[in-house]
Amino acid sequence: MAFRKKIFEMDGLKIEYSPLSVKQTEDVMSRKRPTDDIPAAERLEFFRKWNRDVLCFGLNNAAGTDEWTPEKLNTDLDPVVYDELEMAILRMTKLVKNETPAVGESAAATL
Repeated sequence: MAFRKKIFEMDGLKIEYSPLSVKQTEDVMSRKRPTDDIPAAERLEFFRKWNRDVLCFGLNNAAGTDEWTPEKLNTDLDPVVYDELEMAILRMTKLVKNETPAVGESAAATL
């Protein structure tokens, strides 16, 4: 599959990423969000998995492989890069508003 690609840069780190496919977007958006009556630990795990999937989809789409796994995310990305890169992927997929570029994005790179 051919995906649009962008480069995320932060403090010398460069990572190529792509948007989610329509199928991947439907997958993550169709998941039933936990309600407030669900224990906090279960809600937290839901959102952790959701975030990991968005990152893995976007990074693997750019790489053309399944190289990025939840384990690789946890060992290769620090918390700041993790959050900013996820927002960049969400912006590129149009799942969040594109008002302000993420730290690793240049203003010209936004849609």
